[in-house]
Amino acid sequence: MLLLSCRFLFLGILLLLLTRPLIREVRSVPFTTTLYLALDDTRSMAQPINPADNVFNETKPTRWRKTLTNLSENGIIADWERAGFQIRYGLFSRLSDRTRSDESWSSQLAAHATPEFSFTDISAVIDSFSRQNRPEDSAYLLLFSDGCWNTGQNPIAAISSLFNATNTTVDPVSHRIYTFGIGASTNLFDVVLESATLPPIARAGESLTLQARIVLRGDSLSSPAVIQVRGGVKDGGETYFQERALSLNEQRKSEILSFEIPTQKPGDYVFTVEITPLEGELSKNNNRISKGVRVRKAQDPVLLLTGAPDWEWKFLKRVFEDYDGIDPQAYLIHENGLSHMTDRSWILRQSGQSTNGNRVDTPIFSSLEEIESQMDRWSAIVLHNFPFSSISTNFAGALRAFVENGKGMIFIPGPLNTALPPPNLRELLPSPLFQMFTPIRQQVFVQFNTEENSTIHAALKPFSAGDLPPLFPFYRSGAPLPGSQNLLAGFTASNEPVKLITQNRFGLGRIMTIFSPSFWKWNLLTGKDALSPFWLSVLFQSNPTLQLTPGQLYTDGFVYSTHEPVQVSYAAKESIRETTVSGMEITVTGPMRNETLWLEPAPSQLNLFEARFTPIDAGAYVVSTPIGDATAEFHVEQSTIEWNDLNQNVADLRAVAEAGGGEYANEPAWQNLAKNLPQARRTVEETQIRFLGEKWWIFISMLLFLTLEWFIRRQQGLP
Repeated sequence: MLLLSCRFLFLGILLLLLTRPLIREVRSVPFTTTLYLALDDTRSMAQPINPADNVFNETKPTRWRKTLTNLSENGIIADWERAGFQIRYGLFSRLSDRTRSDESWSSQLAAHATPEFSFTDISAVIDSFSRQNRPEDSAYLLLFSDGCWNTGQNPIAAISSLFNATNTTVDPVSHRIYTFGIGASTNLFDVVLESATLPPIARAGESLTLQARIVLRGDSLSSPAVIQVRGGVKDGGETYFQERALSLNEQRKSEILSFEIPTQKPGDYVFTVEITPLEGELSKNNNRISKGVRVRKAQDPVLLLTGAPDWEWKFLKRVFEDYDGIDPQAYLIHENGLSHMTDRSWILRQSGQSTNGNRVDTPIFSSLEEIESQMDRWSAIVLHNFPFSSISTNFAGALRAFVENGKGMIFIPGPLNTALPPPNLRELLPSPLFQMFTPIRQQVFVQFNTEENSTIHAALKPFSAGDLPPLFPFYRSGAPLPGSQNLLAGFTASNEPVKLITQNRFGLGRIMTIFSPSFWKWNLLTGKDALSPFWLSVLFQSNPTLQLTPGQLYTDGFVYSTHEPVQVSYAAKESIRETTVSGMEITVTGPMRNETLWLEPAPSQLNLFEARFTPIDAGAYVVSTPIGDATAEFHVEQSTIEWNDLNQNVADLRAVAEAGGGEYANEPAWQNLAKNLPQARRTVEETQIRFLGEKWWIFISMLLFLTLEWFIRRQQGLP
């Protein structure tokens, strides 16, 4: 009977477990307090505690490093762990991402982090803390920050929402907020020379405009800041000095000062803008900027040589003579030597006058040998329908050396170039010149390819291919030379692709080959001035060091925040295109995209064009004219206001602590507050639904009945 009872009880329990019965049980769970340490890793933490106390050549520890030292090396964390607290760490940069709050807290101290975050959002940290905890949890939020929040909602409003009567997320008794202030609580300020702009190249006879942007960060100045500009010839004595006083305050945080520097002689100059350091200033390392400028001659001399003038020669010469930045000298080569053909020089000589710095003392040459001995005086040479058969080997070698040394050359083949130059010049002439050019008796149409990065395309942008008449005649050379770059393409009447303008690098210089002498038709048949931007762009491409900038492009600052408007201005010295009458197009090259900006004429000033550009992406930006002859740069950050207030915001930190049921302590009092954090140990009853088979006594009972059944069978001798 006992044997049957053991078997019945074992099988009964087994069958009961197969039905998966559930039971409800109540248990007591002890809880310890968790400390959530939120560390401010924004850019202001890269400053010393009180930068105004810095000593020259002595580096003070940053606020970030001082915080980590106090927590780890000075034993604050060790004391908390011994007191039974659980510790979790979080960075402002991660806690501000509200979509990943579950991943924002770590069990490791973020010693590897660097203070590079662009903005401070204390409300996001409080929100992450509230979502991380259950109502029955015991947790304290410990904010280590300077309290200078600059984005998100007011932290006090965030706390009010956290602890209001209808919010069941947290318990105001077991959830508290403590604030640990970082940084000096005294008034701090910093006068920053944010940027200085000066044209890198200028001409003799022009005054230079140096613009400096001064920004105040922090509190108002008790005395005016003194800005000095001094400069002179590089490695020489000081020839210019000017000083101004500037008052900055809460209403006037920044100012742009302009300094007019008188005309300088040709040479390299260095000008330095410096703010005299004030007593108690945050940093003295951002008070000085030096800018260099190269003052060139009033005009760049360009030599034009032809063996047989034609209409192209006439229009080309007129474009260069009408442009004040060029001093052209034109000569016709014939069997008796050279004939001078420059109209501007002749008129100036006859009148004995000089206009806009034009030189009237340029010598007149009568032979190629005289030019050969003084070839370095020119910045570029134009060879039009050039008779190579009439030059000497010495002159050919001089042409080669001219380009190899970094100068520019433009070659326009004509009827005198249909045969190869004499064999004795083969090793002397640059390879793009030693070719045979075959005339093509077909009209050639211009083809604009927007994918090519060509300054010629940019110069002709106001015109479409259909606006420009076909070119005739056209010359074709032999096989293309290695490294040749096509700057303007076309096609014949039979749809055969051809090259109209190519560029070859030779030594340090460049050679531009123009395969048609009929571009003059563009002006004659369209009634528009297409040749001025065309030939000036070709000349600039042949020698980029030529200063052909018709104006200056600049912005109203250098450092901006995202979505902060940037004022872009272009001061035109001279108009070379009709489009500058109604406006001007510039290109804005950013870190993620390129955009086109249209500048409108300023109503208050002649020859000034303005527009506002709003950057979206952070990074470096470059604005430039379509042909790249004027540029300006500026930098965009996620937020520049992180630097606007360098003091510790004691009022907000104290208010956050009081609203969160905690306390505030400045850096010297951290240890005392850390030791006085209350340890809120408590026990909570939890109700759980569990599977009956998980109970230990079920297993013991089944094992007991099975063992007893086996023992009885052995005693009775049963199998």
